Amino acid sequence: MDGSLYFSYTKKSDDTRYACSLSVSQTQSGQYGPFFRLVLPSSTHGQAFAPQIDEFQPQILPEIPTRGHTVYLECFAYGYPAPTYTWSRIDGGSLPLNASLVNHGRVLRIDNAQLEDGGRYKCTAVNDVGSDSAEVQLHIHAPPALIDALNDQIVGTNETVQLECNYLSVKTNPVEVEWFRNGMPIVPLLMPAAERRRYLIKGNRLTIKNTQPSDSAIFQCIVSNNVGSATSSALIKVKNVAPIFHGIVFPKTAHVVVGTELRLPCIYHSVPEGRVRWKNVRTGEFLSLEGRVRQLSDAVNSMTINDVGDVDEGAYECWVNNGVGEAKATVFVSVLPRPSVKVSPTRQQITDAVEKVNLTCEVELTCADTDDCPEVLFDWYFNDRSIRNLPHNKFDERTLWEKVRRSNKIRQRSEIKLLSSSLGEENVGRYSCKSIYGSGSTDLEVRPTPSFPTHVRVFDITSSSVKLSWRQPSNQKRRGQGQILPIDAYRIEYRTSTNKYWQSFKDGFFQTNDRIIGSYLLNDLEPGQSYQFRIRARSTDGVFSTPSKHTDWIETLPAVPGQAVKNIKWRTIDDKNLLVEWDPLDTKFYSGPNLRYNISWSDAPSEILSNWTVVPYEHHIIEISNVTDTECSMVILAIQPLNDIGSGPVSTDTIAYLSSNGPVRYADDLVAVPVNSTHLKVFWQWSALRDCENVIGAQISCKRIDEVRNGYIEVNQSVPASYIHWTVDGLQPETEYSCTVTAFDQYGRTGPMSRPAMGKTMAAAPVYPPVINNLRVQTTSEGYTTVLDWTSIPLHDEQSNVTCANKGYKIYIFVSETAEHPIELSILESALQDPLYPSARIDGLKIMHLYKVQVAGFNDGGVGPLSSPSTIRLGLNTRDSSCSDQPSSLALICSLFVALLFCRI
Repeated sequence: MDGSLYFSYTKKSDDTRYACSLSVSQTQSGQYGPFFRLVLPSSTHGQAFAPQIDEFQPQILPEIPTRGHTVYLECFAYGYPAPTYTWSRIDGGSLPLNASLVNHGRVLRIDNAQLEDGGRYKCTAVNDVGSDSAEVQLHIHAPPALIDALNDQIVGTNETVQLECNYLSVKTNPVEVEWFRNGMPIVPLLMPAAERRRYLIKGNRLTIKNTQPSDSAIFQCIVSNNVGSATSSALIKVKNVAPIFHGIVFPKTAHVVVGTELRLPCIYHSVPEGRVRWKNVRTGEFLSLEGRVRQLSDAVNSMTINDVGDVDEGAYECWVNNGVGEAKATVFVSVLPRPSVKVSPTRQQITDAVEKVNLTCEVELTCADTDDCPEVLFDWYFNDRSIRNLPHNKFDERTLWEKVRRSNKIRQRSEIKLLSSSLGEENVGRYSCKSIYGSGSTDLEVRPTPSFPTHVRVFDITSSSVKLSWRQPSNQKRRGQGQILPIDAYRIEYRTSTNKYWQSFKDGFFQTNDRIIGSYLLNDLEPGQSYQFRIRARSTDGVFSTPSKHTDWIETLPAVPGQAVKNIKWRTIDDKNLLVEWDPLDTKFYSGPNLRYNISWSDAPSEILSNWTVVPYEHHIIEISNVTDTECSMVILAIQPLNDIGSGPVSTDTIAYLSSNGPVRYADDLVAVPVNSTHLKVFWQWSALRDCENVIGAQISCKRIDEVRNGYIEVNQSVPASYIHWTVDGLQPETEYSCTVTAFDQYGRTGPMSRPAMGKTMAAAPVYPPVINNLRVQTTSEGYTTVLDWTSIPLHDEQSNVTCANKGYKIYIFVSETAEHPIELSILESALQDPLYPSARIDGLKIMHLYKVQVAGFNDGGVGPLSSPSTIRLGLNTRDSSCSDQPSSLALICSLFVALLFCRI
């Protein structure tokens, strides 16, 4: 708001002191104005009067409302009693969707104002005495917006270049267009007369005539109005460039089939444009503009050959001369015999039961070099309309290449798969395959199908079987077919609540001529399972009908669990308690509600299963009573699944042992093998294993050889007793250790200590990270490559007694800055051309991808710290450090091969 204080009417309590408070939220500061006294007459106005809108109302805040910001329309009226306010648009339209009323309706707030919110608004104030209204015109202002950005250009000398700054702006905001050259305003009136004739500014267009090398600069246009501005810039380089042919644009070989037409464009780069002439190398003559073999006067300087024959095979040259230089490129025209196009199947019949149709189009080409065979370029049509334009059509299409064995032929095949949704009557007809080498077709026809069965019923439901009955009606007229198809068999399909996919019963296909099936028994069902069934009829010619209406869900009767518990495992907790675990039953063997497990066991030393407990879980702790004082007690375990119907089969007895003995086993054949500078891998085998011993783990202790006498343990780690190897970490580089393995139990008792195994860690990994000096694109004879330079670092400790033959650098390449897993490349120091100034060439990086590269040193002891990352993006703006005068667009011709010119470990 504008800070004005208004009173619709005054009353005695309004006679007091007032002050204005100003606060700035951005700086969290504020200030109070001076207090003043509002003096009212002794008797205030007590009579009601109609609203009267203030002469300066409605008002718009801010004064220049802009697009995307919040706009306030404020209205105030004097009146008693206090009036109420309403807002409307004069044009009869509704208020903006992003508008809201605040401050008792006095203020219309428009958030994120748009140009279409502009217009004439009306404020109406009403009380019990009368009303008043006033209008205000709202204009939404906006800064100009550029339609097209300026583009970099390379132009020749004595040419004309035009730069145009196309923009959009609101008509109510006058626009000014300014041009700059290398940041300095272009003012033709201030230029010398000769330059003034060359630099012309008209509206939003800058024209430079008779371009000179001195005109090379960065040109910028700024479009502005009273709201804001927009800008765009471009690099204009005035330079003459001799003609250049790019290998990825101008082909080396062009394949054409006998009897067809060939058209080859001559695409090159030069500044200024050159004069193009085509030459037949075999005859040594330049082509004319007329005849069967001729040069066209089109934009790409094409050569064309009509009705190609074997005589046209050979080399052709495109010559270009632009006064700066001359260049030529050669293309070899390879004439191929006309291949045959084969579509299969030649005729396809579909039925209601067919869910998909596969159509294949095949072309076999004879090529001198099978690796350079041209692509056929298939296209499918339905009744002479492209299949891609068919409404609501669903199909899959793929193209395959196949080399014919023992020949120089390539077989190319296009396959389309029409899904069931595309097999309606509207898509029955002729499908044709067309290619640049010919065409072929096939007909898709409707095959009459039998009617589907009806009145499918389910009865006599047991825990493992049901009976089905159904009827087979006579065929009605379907798709123009009125004949009655004889039925010779039926197929029964089902699905369950746990598997909603329809499938056929293993023995659910039977042959019969009956059209009314009173009872058919289905066996081997799962107890307590929910099923649905449906039936398909088969005609004598092997065509199945669509499925019948499926039955309601039925549930087979429950039964006892159908499978015994398997894979029982146990572990002693102490000399009176065992932890027992087993594999849970698969849900299909529950067979009834409330599955649980009955655990039975014997009391030592009896072998009678006299104890039991029922649990719902797959693990339980049982306490064994009557334990004797013997060193070892045998306990027999059995587990039986049960549900609310009854008990299932009992598992095979499992024997467990309770013992008060500590570990007896000991580690034998101990070996310690170095992994790197901080890890040793220890291997062992257990000997003297006993059933009657308590053991839960193994303790691995590795001591430094020079501290064994003092008993100083460098590393002490524990692993489960089932382990027979472990990698010990946290060791010191280039240090010899004595490692032992000892079994222990839950009480902390230990078994015999193994004989020690000696192992020495490798020398320390490199300590310092390399520094990447340069990551750049460089020209090669084959195109472009990426070169990485970094500083050398000490790859091993000079004071170490260990010689590292396997040492060098690892290069980590991340595709994009956020990639987690890099491509890891290794290069040995011996493979570097100069170990003091290491450098590597990286081929295979793709255009427009962002790469992050890091380097680290390595040796047998491990990998050292990573260098700081360096990033590069290959694209139009990638500069070649070895050829800075080349146009930046040449980066597009980078030949990308996945190869690395160094060793990979």
